[in-house]
Amino acid sequence: MRLIPLRKSTQLTMLSILATGFITLSGCQSMSSDNATNNSPSIVTDANTAKVDRQITLSDLASHNWTLVTATDGNNQPITVLTNLEKTGKPATLDFTKDNISPNVGCNSMSSSYTIENNVLMVSDAMQSTMMLCAPLKEAERKLANLVVGTSQLELKDGDIPVLTQITENGSTLVWQGAMTYAARYGKPTTVFWEVNPSLEPCPDGTTKTCLQVRPVTYSDNGVKASTGQWVMFDGKIDGYTHDEKHRHILRLSRYTVDADSQEYAYVLDTVVESELIK
Repeated sequence: MRLIPLRKSTQLTMLSILATGFITLSGCQSMSSDNATNNSPSIVTDANTAKVDRQITLSDLASHNWTLVTATDGNNQPITVLTNLEKTGKPATLDFTKDNISPNVGCNSMSSSYTIENNVLMVSDAMQSTMMLCAPLKEAERKLANLVVGTSQLELKDGDIPVLTQITENGSTLVWQGAMTYAARYGKPTTVFWEVNPSLEPCPDGTTKTCLQVRPVTYSDNGVKASTGQWVMFDGKIDGYTHDEKHRHILRLSRYTVDADSQEYAYVLDTVVESELIK
């Protein structure tokens, strides 16, 4: 993945990560309101009595990005509000850090604290969330948050593509497929900020391929934009970013070093810092 100067090369400036604000997700106190049915699988609610064949570690969870494969209720019927998300182009996901769990259906960023003991996952119902308006995804977002909070039994099948099975308090079964995170593959990233021009330009390789136009942005310690660099063409991929030719964006990115000798990097979208409609 290369940055191709339009005029002359420019060095991207690495900055401290800007904090993203969160507010408490309304309705979180009722997230266990989806009642279990009589046919629900039995759930272990006490980590001290759980029978464990293979201890799932925090590293197992945090070193993978988890994508929802199937979701069924206590009667083994599909939870269509979650399984139909593929029609929107982005299935539900689940990510873990050392302290937090983050379910996502493609709209708001949600997060809550959790613990795991003897493969029993316990998630606080104090779920926090940004408050973007995504009406088509509202029901799916609420459903996933309700299922994730509380106590769940986990089972992990190792392999090239690990599979995590989660049986929730109300007997629903969520099956997640894992992909190793960039951090697990490449180590700790640096943070860069790019402005992305709405207009695409032909790449200079003589093909019909188009390239993003990007330029580095720097911020002061108090978060005020300090400077911008020169426009360059980018012929690679920003994981998690979909280009929109109607908006100018400033992105906060995690940059991972794939190969230091060849200066090959992988870029992952952290958040959209600014978005401006271009008329």
